[in-house]
Amino acid sequence: MAFLWTAADNYANLLNPELSISCPFVITLTLMVEDQVKTQNEANLKFMDVEKKSKTSYAKYFPNVIKEMQEWGDIRQRLSTNQTSLVSYFFNITTYTADSTEASLAAEQQVLNSYRKGGFQLIPARYHHLRNFLAMMPFKCGEGLFKELQAAGVVKRAETFQVANLLPIVADSPLAPAGLLAPTYRNQLAFIDLFYEGMNNTNFNMAVCGTSGAGKTGLIQPLIRSVLDSGGFAWVFDMGDGYKSLCENMGGVYLDGDTLKFNPFANVLDDAHFDMSAERIRDQMSVMASPNGNLDEVHEGLLLQAVQAAWLSKRNQARVDDVVQFLQDAKDSDEYADSPTIRGRLDEMIILLDQYTVNGIYGDYFNSDKPTLHDDARMVVLELGGLESRPSLLIAVMFSLIIYIENRMYQSPRGLKKLNVIDEGWKLLDFKNEKSGAVYRERLPYRASTYRRIHHHHAEHRRLRLPDRLQRRTCSVGELIVQGHSEAVSEGICQV
Repeated sequence: MAFLWTAADNYANLLNPELSISCPFVITLTLMVEDQVKTQNEANLKFMDVEKKSKTSYAKYFPNVIKEMQEWGDIRQRLSTNQTSLVSYFFNITTYTADSTEASLAAEQQVLNSYRKGGFQLIPARYHHLRNFLAMMPFKCGEGLFKELQAAGVVKRAETFQVANLLPIVADSPLAPAGLLAPTYRNQLAFIDLFYEGMNNTNFNMAVCGTSGAGKTGLIQPLIRSVLDSGGFAWVFDMGDGYKSLCENMGGVYLDGDTLKFNPFANVLDDAHFDMSAERIRDQMSVMASPNGNLDEVHEGLLLQAVQAAWLSKRNQARVDDVVQFLQDAKDSDEYADSPTIRGRLDEMIILLDQYTVNGIYGDYFNSDKPTLHDDARMVVLELGGLESRPSLLIAVMFSLIIYIENRMYQSPRGLKKLNVIDEGWKLLDFKNEKSGAVYRERLPYRASTYRRIHHHHAEHRRLRLPDRLQRRTCSVGELIVQGHSEAVSEGICQV
């Protein structure tokens, strides 16, 4: 008995990949429903004939006649009540191979073995290839070819239910009409485009992981190109010049991390935009002061006051020094003279932010009148490998970049695609501040995507806390495992 849901396993068995058709092929099913009255009369005659034989000594020599009587009895019952009909059908598979005897014989054996696994015994065409090829053409069988097939004995009969389950209509989903070409397990054409509405994604994030040299960068580059070709934007956090050539080919902007210049207040347009950006600037200052998220609500409340005061006094020309100066003035003021706890927290933030002031060791990075990043570039690649030896600065730069990209995403039209690729995410996202998680959850309304490229390595991946790994995994609608160690997959380490 044939079932529609098993049809795909007949030409590509997922559990037995060797039982699959590896070359292009066409499945043809031509059917003709026979006259109901004639088939009812035929069933009655067949049933009475086999019933008569089953009651004689004939059944002792041919015991299958009893089973045949039962089958014809059931068919007669269903035909008489119009529950079914008999159908004449021609089932054919045409393969396209190299023009050689060896290739055609190999393809023939693949077809026979694959369908034999599903319980179908196909018969190879011998000297009738042209006839079967013509039968594959639309409407050809209706022009007299079907009678020739019947005369050759290759037309079979079955009930409508059985023939309907032979229809070649079950296949793998193509996912999207365009995007990254990604053949399915059954070697069928499919495309990956997380922005395609037909995929019903809850967000547009994806995690890509695999061992070193597995091709993660080569997999992501076509995705970047597809976003740029559609008129969107792409920002790449690179580690190791993997995207430098693509950036040059696409006319993008390539920046080295050592030359990056920021100003937390530079991208604020006016007071109305500052009201929306004040908390994010405060969050940036908070991450700069304590990458591990050790500041409490009181710290952040005082820091927000300092950010607001710096904006009101100097607008876009404000610096980290202005924030620190407000905290110093608040500490020395009479308002907190009797509050040693508040003064202690102010003193902590002054010490922590001092390294980012103009005269601090990282002052050149966060106090520029002209930030390095501009809004006119559609593709920006940021090489951050040079900051790897300075983890505190790397974290501060990362969060500053995240805020910049968020502002660009929120201020651009929602119909445009926006893509943020974080290369070697286990390195660049190795900080414990909970504010980093918001970047994955808040981008859906703005048609924005985050692709994290993760390198498979046990010790390196375990550096990320389990909540961080779970958060980045649950905020990704898709996961692509390019290549992974079996023990890593079994332990779930490759899950981001």
